[in-house]
Amino acid sequence: MFAGIDSVQNIEVFLTPREIKIIKKGIEGVLIKLQDPQEQGRIFISIQGDRSSENSSGSIGVNTEDFFKNEVSLFLSKFAYESLVEYGRIETKHLIGKNKSKAGIYDILRLNEEEKLYAESLRYYLNKKHQVAR
Repeated sequence: MFAGIDSVQNIEVFLTPREIKIIKKGIEGVLIKLQDPQEQGRIFISIQGDRSSENSSGSIGVNTEDFFKNEVSLFLSKFAYESLVEYGRIETKHLIGKNKSKAGIYDILRLNEEEKLYAESLRYYLNKKHQVAR
């Protein structure tokens, strides 16, 4: 699992179908800060219905405690998880960034062309962390 976070705190997470199945146990991956791709942190996703509205207006809660340390935790409601399994994506607005930024979680095998390009660029940064120029 890998994710990107941009300058307005949009968070986009890409998972394989196998990773989607194990979200119930909680899953951790790499968070890539797009303004400085060498600055990579941690993202954690789990199903915790009681926290799924934390700092959000939907069914993906966002923990802001370590947000500026490049660490983010996302909490899905059961409904959000079921939607992710069925449709290959779930998106919602969250209250951290300016103008309610977006949090999205996507099945890597069911992306549209624009999402594929974004995921490929993140994967490039992930694989070339030490070679990316500042």
